[in-house]
Amino acid sequence: MRLIAKLRLRPIRVFCFHHVSDEYNPLTMWEEDWTQTDLFKRNIRNLKEQGYTFILLSDAQKKLKRDWFRREKYAVLTADDGFKSLLNILPWLEEQHIPITLFVNPKYIMEDRIGENIQNRLDQNQTKVSSGEIYLKMSDILSMQSPSITFAYHGYEHLDEWDMNEETFTQNLTQCIEAMQRNFPNVIPFYAHTYGNEKREYDAILHEHGLTPVYVSGNSNYNDALHIDRELVSNERLLKGLL
Repeated sequence: MRLIAKLRLRPIRVFCFHHVSDEYNPLTMWEEDWTQTDLFKRNIRNLKEQGYTFILLSDAQKKLKRDWFRREKYAVLTADDGFKSLLNILPWLEEQHIPITLFVNPKYIMEDRIGENIQNRLDQNQTKVSSGEIYLKMSDILSMQSPSITFAYHGYEHLDEWDMNEETFTQNLTQCIEAMQRNFPNVIPFYAHTYGNEKREYDAILHEHGLTPVYVSGNSNYNDALHIDRELVSNERLLKGLL
């Protein structure tokens, strides 16, 4: 049945990226998470020239649920962690009428905190950086009232799920849900697993909270709407023209 579905359905490609900036900062970025601004834009244009239509993540899920024959080329943009560098491309995406979903950790945006993985690197290099220099601020979030920009869940803090038991995972999740539903615009019910992990035993908890799990598996999506697969975007990959 899966083979038959793939033969009659074009896959929906969902892309995941993190930082987009002119220069790479080794203190606050990882090479596999960084994309150079002009290269990012050029690849998005190439996808449009190839006939791809960019749609909302929520619309992609609807198509995965109901499409029996899908010959159109659809793509979805998502960004993880809510980094400040997204401001380099959000206005441009809006001009291009390309929607995007931002998976964010509200603690770092709302409480002026820095994720432990980045903080450790800053401490090792004896560098002081404010949270607002790394992550989007609440003022940035509240200015994004366009329906083409949606927000989704990535945990209250960016914790490694393999280090959490079910109780800790659920607590981190519920804090995230409460904070975002209270303070963020255009929140949609999707949860991106942290660090690209697929700890699928926690998917049952996500479904109990009405959330769709989202992975970074490298796969495309055909007709399974119970979870969303994504392809990781990096500068190295774009330079090879893999989109």
